[in-house]
Amino acid sequence: MLSLNTDVSKTLSLLVDCHDRPIIVCALGKSGYIAAKFAATLKSLDIKAEYLHASEALHGDLGSVNDNALVFLISHSGETGEVVSVAKESLTRGATCIGITAHRHSSLGLVCHECFVLPVRESVCRIGVAPMSSTTVSLVICDAVANILAYSRDTNINSFRKNHPGGKLGRSLSPVTSHMKPLDNFIVMPTVSIFDVLSKMSGTGFVVVQGTKVDDDVGIFTDGDLRRVLELELDVKVLSVGDYCSYSPLKVSKDMLVRDAEQLMDDGGVTSVLVSDHVGRVIGIYRK
Repeated sequence: MLSLNTDVSKTLSLLVDCHDRPIIVCALGKSGYIAAKFAATLKSLDIKAEYLHASEALHGDLGSVNDNALVFLISHSGETGEVVSVAKESLTRGATCIGITAHRHSSLGLVCHECFVLPVRESVCRIGVAPMSSTTVSLVICDAVANILAYSRDTNINSFRKNHPGGKLGRSLSPVTSHMKPLDNFIVMPTVSIFDVLSKMSGTGFVVVQGTKVDDDVGIFTDGDLRRVLELELDVKVLSVGDYCSYSPLKVSKDMLVRDAEQLMDDGGVTSVLVSDHVGRVIGIYRK
């Protein structure tokens, strides 16, 4: 179990009080990679953040630090000269400084307003000097702080989604309408024979059957339905698809997120689902 070496209540209160302030994360060396990841996580949560390389900061990049900034400074020893210098310069500009270090009474710990004091652990490095466990603990703390900031700044799925338009994660957070196929590509009349819809099912494994009662009374005829008909040794050339399809199939709202729709599909054991508009009319098909 990870346990910090100090009471963090004051530090957490300071985080919450610094509402909407831009965040700057400064470090050097291996801790610099942790700082960069911390800043990237915050930006993905729609929180304005910037990674500041400690050496570059002292050679012209301090311009982003002002009296409205909340500056995180990471140094396990608390004695990294460039990081300590950035902390001091930030204080002269009126910024609020929070240290992440294993030593509260280090040079960094003494100049910061508050600190997250990390537990001191022997390095897992074979020769005992390369930062491994220390950077891992720093990463855990940074992720926890990012989550706290997300709560305090009311980050929601919409603000997160707008920063993730690509990749599998972006797809899972987009509405099903962004990925559905138009209904016209799959719709058939209920009086058409099963034999005549086989070509339309090729490559999809199903067709949507137009309802006979009301506009949104649609059915779905799948490969599974076809197998059941063939097992009965019935003549597919004379059977109407509307008599053997399943009416009232699973539907999802056009605004439902892909991740939620796919969870429903997994629960129902299906790979395709009908998409309906706000009045319940089917407008398309979503397939995993």
